[in-house]
Amino acid sequence: MYDKVPPQLRNRVIRQSKGLGTKHNGRAIGVKFPPHIDEILRSQPNKSDYIRKAVIRQLVEDGLLSPEERI
Repeated sequence: MYDKVPPQLRNRVIRQSKGLGTKHNGRAIGVKFPPHIDEILRSQPNKSDYIRKAVIRQLVEDGLLSPEERI
């Protein structure tokens, strides 16, 4: 697979395949944001962790996840 990736994208593919910043072997979920929100999220030092925490917080608030199940 690696040899089919254009050279300018190879570093990105390698980084993504390592699952940097995650402690679990969960599946990735992609989501798109409006440009102004995307700009804010990309300015965060660790946008994945920021988004992950925001989603977990909302799941707890909505009663879909108990506070004990957070991690």
